[in-house]
Amino acid sequence: MVPPAVLRRLGEICGPAHVAADATTRGVYRPTAAGFFDADADEVTPGAVVAPSSAAEVTAVLTACAETETPWAVRGAGTALTAAAPHSAAAATEGGVLIVLTRMRRILAIDRTRGEVRVQPGVSARAVCEAVAPGHVFWPGRHGRPVGTVGGALATDARGPTGPVHGTVADHVLGVELALTNGGLITLRRDEPGYDLIGGLGGSAGTLGIVVSLDLRIASAPASTRTLSASFTTLAEAVAASGTVLRAGVTPTAMEVIDSIALTALARAGAAPWRDDAGAVLLLELDGAPADTLLALETTARLCAREQAQDIQIAADGIERRALWDAHATLPAVLRRVSPAVTGSQLTVGPSRLPALLERIGRLTRSHRLPVSLQVRGGDGSVRAVISHEPTASGVARARALSAAIGEAGRSLAATIDGGTIDGDASAGKFRVLRALQEAFSSDATAAPARPAPEDRPPRPSASAVPVTPVTPATPVTPATAAELVEVLRAAAAAGRPLRIAGAGTKGRWGTARRHDGQALLATGGLTRIGAVDPLARTVTVDAGVRLGDLQRSLAPGGLTVALDPPAADRATLGGILATGDCGPLSHRYGPAQAQVRALTAALADGTILSVGEDRHENNTTPGLHRLFCGSYGTLGVILSLTLTLTPVPERTATATAVATDPDRLVAAATALDRSALGLRALDLAWRTGRGGLLAQCAGVNAREQAGRAAAVMADAGLSDPEVSEADTALWERQRLGQRSSGRALVWVSLPAPRMGDLLTLADRADATVVGRAARGIAYLELDPARLPVLAAGWPAGAVAELRDRPAGVSLGGPDELWRGTSAAALRLMRALKARLDPDGICNPGLFVGGI
Repeated sequence: MVPPAVLRRLGEICGPAHVAADATTRGVYRPTAAGFFDADADEVTPGAVVAPSSAAEVTAVLTACAETETPWAVRGAGTALTAAAPHSAAAATEGGVLIVLTRMRRILAIDRTRGEVRVQPGVSARAVCEAVAPGHVFWPGRHGRPVGTVGGALATDARGPTGPVHGTVADHVLGVELALTNGGLITLRRDEPGYDLIGGLGGSAGTLGIVVSLDLRIASAPASTRTLSASFTTLAEAVAASGTVLRAGVTPTAMEVIDSIALTALARAGAAPWRDDAGAVLLLELDGAPADTLLALETTARLCAREQAQDIQIAADGIERRALWDAHATLPAVLRRVSPAVTGSQLTVGPSRLPALLERIGRLTRSHRLPVSLQVRGGDGSVRAVISHEPTASGVARARALSAAIGEAGRSLAATIDGGTIDGDASAGKFRVLRALQEAFSSDATAAPARPAPEDRPPRPSASAVPVTPVTPATPVTPATAAELVEVLRAAAAAGRPLRIAGAGTKGRWGTARRHDGQALLATGGLTRIGAVDPLARTVTVDAGVRLGDLQRSLAPGGLTVALDPPAADRATLGGILATGDCGPLSHRYGPAQAQVRALTAALADGTILSVGEDRHENNTTPGLHRLFCGSYGTLGVILSLTLTLTPVPERTATATAVATDPDRLVAAATALDRSALGLRALDLAWRTGRGGLLAQCAGVNAREQAGRAAAVMADAGLSDPEVSEADTALWERQRLGQRSSGRALVWVSLPAPRMGDLLTLADRADATVVGRAARGIAYLELDPARLPVLAAGWPAGAVAELRDRPAGVSLGGPDELWRGTSAAALRLMRALKARLDPDGICNPGLFVGGI
């Protein structure tokens, strides 16, 4: 139990009414109190429950727990049914303090111009979506459950119905305030140069600290939305129809399959908008330009009819659409209501493996003689299994045995995702990184991020156990397989010899060009395997050394592409692109380079294998670790292979252009375009000596018509010479080339998009040319190195920067100062993480932010 003195202190912090230690209240917060049994959690009861209402109260509670050595855990609304969920973590320690965040449910600020919303962690994702409607949308909240919180969704890296297209909540978090375990409070921003620490928070289940506020990205609402549901005789038929839709090139924003058990439960609860005799229902939504959405809707309806759908409904308006998705959102609660108790688990195998998984689950259900409701997400091939059972010890044991068997069936299928193996336990690498993160975020690490003591470091491999050609400074090594590369790492670690890791060397002047004694070049360009395309998941797994241009050419016959378009695509390797976070104009619509990564396999400095990502987990267990390696400049390890998201090649493209001499007018036009619901594929600017222009690319069957509307928006905003071009390849290639420099300095800048006009004015003073993402606040400035002091003296508020292509000896300020804007707190965390994953400085030492 929690000592009375601690309870009194908590009452002083949050108020006595918000601290409870009586048996009834504590029992309510047991993981199974509402009849939900986690497949992996133990049944424990918190010793006390405390509900803070502010960041100050959270930090004070954590300080009190730290000073009294009282264990604690955190919980949101308790809606998840997975092992990493808040309700599981909340019961991590019998008798500890449970910190419940449901009082922290305020939306603090909405900035539609910047496309950001600041919220407390107890706000529901749906509430955020409703608050920014109708002009904007928070994708993770669309069609989510009414009470699921954004804090809990980040803690579990949750993927709502729109997840297969728009990613997890973590992908939409721009910044956080994080209360550390010692009661300290730090701020992290996604746009700061450095490791993606916010991405690392995704799926951490509150073990790295407590998020007390979040800055969320919102997007312009699509111009057209259509929802269709189709009833089928069996679950297998509905899943097969979802695969047929994907094979036809249709990209639903959300696509869910509901089985007969769930439909019966909805009918009993009086909440079923579908026919009573359906064996399963396919529910999907389509967004985009009106003409494209209508074509996709007609195609989907035709395909469902061909797949023997019993009934097809098309929502006539927003009210009907909301009714369909509300019914889906209530499923967990409805299933619990009609069952004595339920045990839930979730796993991902990919859409292509769904039929085989469902067949195996069917056999297991029959042999275990327990009813299992399956909700299937067709877009990413994930399955949520909800097992109904008696709430007795034997009933729970039977349900957990069935859940374990389902999990094993999923793992055996998911093991075939990559094709090919590497010696080594990938789980060992995952737990190494998890431990390193936890230690880095601990109070000691943030206060004094020293190198770990020798006894805490992983054992260094024995040199005699590594039969590999010696790595020397005069011997660049280009392994032909991942296994060979791992052996090189082990040999270097055994010898304590640092490595300079690169792909094709196209970004050799990025980062601190600091050399160390004995440093040798390890090139990944020999890893060139391109795996088979999964046409349903729309993914492909490739080796890190594959050149982007080669991959795009291999995908072209199937009408697919990777939404990556950095410069030098014919030479740049995918591992190098992702390790540096390099991207091009398509990032306006598709996000940063890491957003295209579904999963990755990497090797840590000592050769330990790590395989993580959205296709590498069950029960939402630490899927966010793959984000740490993207943009890390190879300082945490070597990317070996990547599973990438594919998108259909657009049927047509057209680009609207216009010019201006007033920077603020240019920025105002970009803002208007971004908020116009035109669904632009790219929106760029170019600026040189007091004159610039906008480029807006539209895609789809009516691309030229859409581009004409974009040109009209530009004209209405006061830009001159609006034009539309369907032969737009050269326009965009020129933009990409502007992201590189030949002999001059090139500075990457990120800043609030409304401040872009200030940056263009500064660029004129520095005699710099500019290209960039007009509505995303990303710019590339090329200038004479002698003019860099002009930039350093006039940065707009909120600007962060990185000096890239540069002559030797050039910096943004002091010696070796190549980055601007990384906070001291973030830098401490990054150094602590580096010291724990690479204590001997094997991987690209000194190359990254702060000399990491």
